[in-house]
Amino acid sequence: MESSSVIDSLLFLITNSTRTLQYELAAANVPEPNLSATGAHPWDTTTPPRSYWDARKTLLGALGMMAAVVQNPQERVMTDTLLYHRPAALSFVTKVGIADIIARLEGGLSSSRGVHIEHIAHETGLSAAKIAITMRYLCSHHIFEEVAPDHFSNNRLSATLLEGELTKGFVELWSDVSLKASTKFSKVLADPVAGNSIDSLDSPFAEAFAEDPQTRNGINGHNPSKSDYWHFLNSPGNEDRLKLFAHGMRANSLMNGGGKGLLWDFPWSRFDHPESVIVELGSGIGHLCMQIMQVLKYAHFQNQDRPEVCTEGEKIIARSCLSADQKSRISFLPHDFFVKQPVTGASLYILSNVLHDWEDSKVITILQNTRNAMSPASRLVLIEALVSYPTIQHDTEESMGTVSNPSHQFNQGVAPAPLLSNYGVANSYVSHQHMEMILLGNAMDRNIDQYLFLAGKAGLHLVDVYTVRRHVSVVELRVAE
Repeated sequence: MESSSVIDSLLFLITNSTRTLQYELAAANVPEPNLSATGAHPWDTTTPPRSYWDARKTLLGALGMMAAVVQNPQERVMTDTLLYHRPAALSFVTKVGIADIIARLEGGLSSSRGVHIEHIAHETGLSAAKIAITMRYLCSHHIFEEVAPDHFSNNRLSATLLEGELTKGFVELWSDVSLKASTKFSKVLADPVAGNSIDSLDSPFAEAFAEDPQTRNGINGHNPSKSDYWHFLNSPGNEDRLKLFAHGMRANSLMNGGGKGLLWDFPWSRFDHPESVIVELGSGIGHLCMQIMQVLKYAHFQNQDRPEVCTEGEKIIARSCLSADQKSRISFLPHDFFVKQPVTGASLYILSNVLHDWEDSKVITILQNTRNAMSPASRLVLIEALVSYPTIQHDTEESMGTVSNPSHQFNQGVAPAPLLSNYGVANSYVSHQHMEMILLGNAMDRNIDQYLFLAGKAGLHLVDVYTVRRHVSVVELRVAE
């Protein structure tokens, strides 16, 4: 079959994926998303069906590629260069509480008659003209709506910026700390020494905040003018930033229905029997444990982390809504994953969003310590945002739905041609996360080949890679024969 026009192929994907979305919504008797609505759509707060999830990724990828195809290239690159205005504008409207001002003056979120810019300016005591320009910039990106000239209203996107919304905390911290750190990204990566370093004190963040009052004392006697990101957040005077970080991480975990996709798309039932023990290393206070317990009827779950984290986790589990039986099957054990794993022969070991924080030699140590505790029947799962390959696909019958090197993708899900194999802009949030790891701590997410190389060094072999309806993949490993 001859290659069709890229625009025709993208139009086909846009049309078909839109029809699939409409069909799934109708079949579930769920209304279509409404941009002007300020309440959450039913599938904003739960994980949608797999066919809807996949069609939405295809639609977003196709729309993004269509824009790249038809837009003037100079205009596109120059516009992308100016994207720093978006977090700056979001930072401003959250700082002064414009979403809340509009909601209050409109008489609640159900109203959409709009609030005049002069009333917003009066409430803030700031320039009406500057607020208006900022609001129109955001409205042009569908955050807020200008329902009539000089009259602004909330919508589906701006409602996430209201006081009490976890997304507001994400915006406040990341548009503050990360935006400032990003100004040093190019300088640090282009430096022959810092650019090749894996030291967190050589990160763009450390460079940007070297003279910040909360980082001036440094740590470990290394460069007294610098600090790493975690020391910075836990420094006196940064209590509000630390709270915002917690809100941001919670917002991230609840996106697209929280952990439901992880619960539904990985076969946890294989590890659910009365003798089964599941161990999570670096578990934090037990958030993943509380999610997985929703589908485990018999297995025991042990959380391992630093002593103070375990103590806090025990309190949180005790106050949680889990049943008495579920609580009785949860335990905490202080443990450092750089030393020998004390629990041997567990059915399942879990490392969730842990390995991307560490350089290769330390990852191998963590994996070896876990492998040495595993039996032949044990499994280890890595839950990570895998770096995927945005390879070009040619729209022919032979290449439809394939990638240049399918071994790189396993069953992570390959986009239909002519989309980039990783769905392109539909994968933007994960791509931003990969950049964020370098920005804040000189850490790096890895692709599947890199993880498998390190797993092989530790004596582990791949079982499978699971695509879940969340911005992570699940890599299942066993002891190598």
